[in-house]
Amino acid sequence: MADQAEGVTNEATEASFQLRRRWHEDPRPLTYVVLEVKTDGGDVRRNSVRSIAAVAVSEMGAPFSNFAINLSAPEGSFADQRTLARYRDHPDSWQSITANAQRPSIAIPEFVKWVLALPGQPVAVGTPLVQLSLWLETYLRRHSKHVFYRGPFEGELLFAGGGLDLPTFVMGTAGMTYRQSVEHLLPAEWRDGRVETHKAREDAEMHAALLITMLRLRDQCGAAGH
Repeated sequence: MADQAEGVTNEATEASFQLRRRWHEDPRPLTYVVLEVKTDGGDVRRNSVRSIAAVAVSEMGAPFSNFAINLSAPEGSFADQRTLARYRDHPDSWQSITANAQRPSIAIPEFVKWVLALPGQPVAVGTPLVQLSLWLETYLRRHSKHVFYRGPFEGELLFAGGGLDLPTFVMGTAGMTYRQSVEHLLPAEWRDGRVETHKAREDAEMHAALLITMLRLRDQCGAAGH
């Protein structure tokens, strides 16, 4: 009987997983959420997220909403001295990512609330995605019931699929090599003339401008192909 009950449980779990993972079959349009995270170091075990910013962009390439919030460093965390030294050369940037900081237990639910209020299915976009996903996954699991990436694991998925790495999208859309896709080497007009300022909101807007350029280029190439 125990084996039979375990079999039923496993089947139910697998059925639930099969239903939950089919985000690509959802007919709702996608909303690209261009993310920027500023931290005081590179180690998720010791350092902290200090600012999160995001720009929501429609599938057609139109920005329509944005979000930004600063986070206080949790007790017991330590800022990386090399990172702080870099910010000493950009004091206005440090001020922009630390002013009016909220506790992570408040800031992360606010971020989740904003994402969930977006229309359609939100897709995370990052530069690079691997770094952003590491930090956001850590903070989401600590301060919410949502996760950045779930696979077969527990937690409610905040974004559809595994997310979009923007440099990779540039490579595929513009036909560039890995070396050519480095953001500061790209034509300035692709970024709407923006440059990196180390301020979360402004850098998110720069990445969003590049995404919009690539979405339009993709559509032009598709139209030319037909």
